[in-house]
Amino acid sequence: MAEQFRSLWCFGYVFDRLEEAAVAIGTQEHWSEGWLAVRTTLGLNSKRMEPGLVARLQALKERLAPAVFSERVQSYVLTPAYKIARLAHWEATEEYETASAAVFDEARQLGTEAGSDLGLLEGLWHELLGPNAHQANWVGEGLAETVVDLSEAWASLLERYGSIEHGQRNPALLGGFIRGAARRDKAKVEGFVDSAVRDELLGPVFPFLQVLFEVDEAGVRRLISSIKAGFAPPRMYWDLAVGKATESIPPTEFSRIVLGVAGLPDGNAVAVEMLSMYLYGLRDNQAQLNTSILNCGRQLIRSYPFDQLQQTTDYELAMIAKVCLRGSDAAEDAKIICRRIVDASSETRIPGVQLDELAEAILTLHPLVALDCWLGGEQDVWSLRGIRFVGITDRNPLGKVPTPILLECANSAEVCHRFRC
Repeated sequence: MAEQFRSLWCFGYVFDRLEEAAVAIGTQEHWSEGWLAVRTTLGLNSKRMEPGLVARLQALKERLAPAVFSERVQSYVLTPAYKIARLAHWEATEEYETASAAVFDEARQLGTEAGSDLGLLEGLWHELLGPNAHQANWVGEGLAETVVDLSEAWASLLERYGSIEHGQRNPALLGGFIRGAARRDKAKVEGFVDSAVRDELLGPVFPFLQVLFEVDEAGVRRLISSIKAGFAPPRMYWDLAVGKATESIPPTEFSRIVLGVAGLPDGNAVAVEMLSMYLYGLRDNQAQLNTSILNCGRQLIRSYPFDQLQQTTDYELAMIAKVCLRGSDAAEDAKIICRRIVDASSETRIPGVQLDELAEAILTLHPLVALDCWLGGEQDVWSLRGIRFVGITDRNPLGKVPTPILLECANSAEVCHRFRC
């Protein structure tokens, strides 16, 4: 009914029956979906509605609004923040960012209240540590601000977290607690995360916890130890690709982390995304990149399994190539990459069109190397390559080759024959 509430109210003309049904449901239990549906209707349609109907909706909104602690958790923690923030934006023309911050503040306030009275959380732990606890990190942060004993509270959190079925665990509340506790006692939190690296319960989510804490010199050491331990899957290191987490990591150490993630099972795609986002963040200052970053990028492209391409992989590999394959010293790496593209295409492991962006980057930076590789060899190999790699794309990568070089190659009898000129 919540999904259809707006349509029924605006076009169904069943105001009395709809209002009675909503009140009946809200009397039996907190109906957060209905509360959101009423607010949606007000936000989008009140200006075109009779004043009397608007007043009835306002009253219904207040009737269904969360009141007690558990209801507030359901509405402000177990509901995605964007759903509430956009309603506030629609209702009061409030800036979306301001409305989002208000949702986070409410979630943090719930944690603060719970820290002073942990009994408030009884019966809610399974949801707060489960997959639908969207703002649980803010609850954890507030909790850490007011609990009496951080160590005792952390031990209790871990016990409850461990009681959740493995596939349903959500570490967000733990991460928020770490972040909030660090403001009270950083040394104690250092002990928490030190123990988490190789812990069977926390090891699989350790990178997430470390990023929320602080990625300082000790944090870098822990991340490298975490990679070696192998408890955490590659996706857990993805948080290093966003935000400002990498700003404090020295380039050499960041390269070690990226290559370490790439070496994990199914870790190549995450590693490529981490480095591409890192380079994007330095897009205005790439002229003097550390050599370790350049070598890291070259190694990632050289070793990437082209039969495991994902939707954005070509774009990300091209972004890395445009930075890390610059200069004559990268020619040998470019040659290896070109050869691997040929091998992958000829073995029909990839449709070549998926690597258009990378091909264009290499042709732009090392045209002679690429043309020598892709236009050389036996004719049957080139024919297959032409069909699968160059011929089927609307944006021909050869357009990136400087005209004089392309004309010189085109004048070659061998090349002319391969293009069937």
